[in-house]
Amino acid sequence: MIPEVEGKPRVNVDGYDGGVHICRRIIGLSTDEDCVNGTCEWAEPSDARPDELTDGMAINCDCVRLGPGWC
Repeated sequence: MIPEVEGKPRVNVDGYDGGVHICRRIIGLSTDEDCVNGTCEWAEPSDARPDELTDGMAINCDCVRLGPGWC
């Protein structure tokens, strides 16, 4: 999963106001005991993004859903 995401662009669409924020690439992806961690390189400066869109990211493994065939 990580090689398919590493270095690729992403788009964040705000579920409340529909704002669109462009991430040029996600880098430094790794896993620890319970999270997928990485760094986002945003197109907009931090003061133009909502506070929750920080440069660092961590997705708790409880929030990750894998399709059929994954263990």
